[in-house]
Amino acid sequence: MNPQQQPKKKTELDEALVKCREAFYPALAVSLFANLLLFIAPLYVMQIVDRVLAIKSVDTLMVLSGLTIVLALLLAFFEFVRARLLVRAGVKFDMLVDAPIFRAVTLMSTRAPGVAGAQALRDLDRVRSFITSSTAFALLDAVWVPVFLALAFAFNAWVGVVGLAGAIAVVAIAITNDMRTKKTFGEANRAALRVDSFVGTSLRNTDALEAMGMLPAMLHRWRAGHVQAVKLQAEIGDRSGTLNAALRFARYATLVLAVAIGTYLSIRNELSSGGVLAAAMVVGFALGPIEAAVAQWPQLLAARAAVERLRALLQAVPAERPVMQLPRPHGVVTLSNVIAGPPGARAAVIKGVNVQFQPGEVVGIIGPSGGGKTSVLRVALGLWPAASGSVRIDGAELGQWDTEALSKYVGYVPQEIELFDGTVAENIARFADPLEAEPIILAARRTGLHEAILALPDGYNTQIGINGAALSGGMRQRLALARAMYGDPVLVILDEPNSSLDAEGENVLVQVVANAKAEGRTVIFTTHRLQLLATADKVLVMNNGMAEAFGPRDEVLARYTRPTVVANNQPVTQQTEDAPPADAAESG
Repeated sequence: MNPQQQPKKKTELDEALVKCREAFYPALAVSLFANLLLFIAPLYVMQIVDRVLAIKSVDTLMVLSGLTIVLALLLAFFEFVRARLLVRAGVKFDMLVDAPIFRAVTLMSTRAPGVAGAQALRDLDRVRSFITSSTAFALLDAVWVPVFLALAFAFNAWVGVVGLAGAIAVVAIAITNDMRTKKTFGEANRAALRVDSFVGTSLRNTDALEAMGMLPAMLHRWRAGHVQAVKLQAEIGDRSGTLNAALRFARYATLVLAVAIGTYLSIRNELSSGGVLAAAMVVGFALGPIEAAVAQWPQLLAARAAVERLRALLQAVPAERPVMQLPRPHGVVTLSNVIAGPPGARAAVIKGVNVQFQPGEVVGIIGPSGGGKTSVLRVALGLWPAASGSVRIDGAELGQWDTEALSKYVGYVPQEIELFDGTVAENIARFADPLEAEPIILAARRTGLHEAILALPDGYNTQIGINGAALSGGMRQRLALARAMYGDPVLVILDEPNSSLDAEGENVLVQVVANAKAEGRTVIFTTHRLQLLATADKVLVMNNGMAEAFGPRDEVLARYTRPTVVANNQPVTQQTEDAPPADAAESG
């Protein structure tokens, strides 16, 4: 079978939809009783016209009216029960898929930025809301339309034919509209997603936009995408307006024909006067759910598109699988013939790297911008999967480790510091629950932050704001370092950890690395500053995605430096022309 033709794997979303049927079946059954009770209206009208008005009996009127009110209360009860069943179905669906979707969003945002994000969580809300919406009610009612059509045929075959023809016309209009709007609806959704993504990026860089006068250009760019999305949505709105007009005409025309035929039959004494009104009401009830469902077709399309996006997201992320718990690692990291790149990229960024890092060893990674320094760290952390080769910790491939268990032994400071809305203590403790004061304070002391934190307005309970907006750049970086040193990490990975540090902060960082080495931890960092590089036992030189050199620091650096003589005849080192620039400020 062609791989492209193979059925895609089922996801947690599909399993959740199947489980939610348990709530839909009772709701469907309740809908049957509710729809049957709708017959009380045409039956009541028919009895009033044919009996009460004929015999002018007040007692009969009161009895019929009282009975009808009781049945109406029962109808209201069934509607109440159905609404509660659907609300619980929506909640159950949300609880079954919220964790897998959040996990998928997080992993995809890490491995393929821009592919997923808050849109997926909005899609989850959209699907849950759809389950409890009036559209879902209309779809449940539409299932029982054949019952109303059967009753219309029971009044008279011609009345039934008119009702059936009207139902077919309404469905045909809906199918035609779906065929005409499905492509445009998808384009409108994609355009709206692009605009949302652009706005999100712009809001994260407002300082640069304002300082460099980029706001007018960004406004123009946003407006171009926004106008395109609005035009597509307007086109859908126009077609929906045409659909609604056609639906209303089809329903009214059907009702007129039903009344006309009923009246004709009444003139010929084949149908009573009350039967004419009752038959018209039954035909109206038959068309009502279909018209309601079709009129809300955009909501149905939006929910369907949301389900497809969520399914694609979950299919793109491997499902969690149980693995045997491995013992606490020592910190041996081995990359064997690793070829890797960003997920979805055609070209490899890491090309055949063979290196091994030992516990208690400090390794500095240098090289030109774009040489692959940060990429090596991402591969070692498992953020980027290896296309070929293997990444092992203590001899076990990353896939053999329980991700959550392994993460407790890993400390990581990314190049772009990301803190989270919460307290200082929560950020250091990686939002562990419950918070334990001792390891939090120990991590702060390890990074020389304890006194600085106590100087904050609320100490460890200080709210730092979104992304640490209330803190300076150096404080954010040191707080990220404290988070990396929280607990008992055996592997500490630092990507440009001193880029925002002053001299005092850099001295603290050097001491942190020295202490980590003394404690037997494996430390790997990228840098372009000699002070931090002086702490390294080994140096890895990355150039063009390949390990150009790897070995003891002095031996490696000697290959890229040469002695020179200054005025006092003292030899110093100077970088040779073929040395890779030590600029590590790169993201890939």
